[in-house]
Amino acid sequence: MGVTGKIIDGDSESTLLLSAPTTTTSAAAATPDNKLPKDTFHFAYIIYFTLGCGYLLPWNAFITAVDYFDYLYPDVSVDRIFAVVYMVVGLVCLLLIILYSRKSHSFVRINVGLALFILALLVVPVMDLVYIKGQVGLYNGFYVTVAVMALCGLADALVQGGVIGAAGELPERYMQAVVAGTAASGVLISLLRIITKAIYPQDANGLRSSANLYFGVGIVVMAVCIVFHNVAHRLPVIKYYNELKAQAVNEEKEEKGPLTGPVWRATLWSIVGRVKWYALGIVLIYTVTLSIFPGYITEDVHSEILKDWYSILLITGYNVFDLVGKSL
Repeated sequence: MGVTGKIIDGDSESTLLLSAPTTTTSAAAATPDNKLPKDTFHFAYIIYFTLGCGYLLPWNAFITAVDYFDYLYPDVSVDRIFAVVYMVVGLVCLLLIILYSRKSHSFVRINVGLALFILALLVVPVMDLVYIKGQVGLYNGFYVTVAVMALCGLADALVQGGVIGAAGELPERYMQAVVAGTAASGVLISLLRIITKAIYPQDANGLRSSANLYFGVGIVVMAVCIVFHNVAHRLPVIKYYNELKAQAVNEEKEEKGPLTGPVWRATLWSIVGRVKWYALGIVLIYTVTLSIFPGYITEDVHSEILKDWYSILLITGYNVFDLVGKSL
């Protein structure tokens, strides 16, 4: 996990650590336990859990609001299109970040990505209030929503790459916090969608009001993520490991010199060779998962009894057991 995280982070300083991934860990191991800063109230863990939850929240928000989008745009495969656009844009942007992230800092990329997430979530209720107004079949609104999904894919690449990279340079419990947070994101959004859908009448106005409240709460959660991200580096436990990282980087520079283009490319391909089988496993898992989720279970299976609740309950079941699996 640590090596993978450092790859995704991609900062020049982080990359220097890649050729000697145990430097920081070894230095920490050599420090007496009584000198290691405490994670008071487990606040650093909570921050990384929240960030893990945050960077998947917009994706979960859009696919779990399938009942709202299916009502507005009945003639298109909403979740299938959302999934393809989000994943393709996210993949391309993440590859570009890996290749060119030496020219930027992950702290800035994460802030930019979180701000883009807020903008994307804000588009849906604003567009409903000023343009759609509950009308069915205004497909210009659908095209805007698809563009918003592409924006979310870009934001996901910016945030996920930085958060996993940062967690990969900390003790393992913080990577576990991020992974558990991603699963909790789906559960949170599913429960939120159920609650907002249940408190309003089951008609067009109720569907519209519940969706607007649902996206509004999502915006608040993303704002909390921005605050947490900007607080994290000030915590003693995070500062401690950042100082170890800086020390390792300086030692690496003294030993090997600056990370020039040829050295960078050699280091990158060396890392790819070391993690290729893990990466292949992840690719296969995502291929199987995304071939049926969310498109198939939200569009190809139906219930006369549960009606438009059926897809929401199916997604909720998926997310609950995703959390169970990642926790185990």
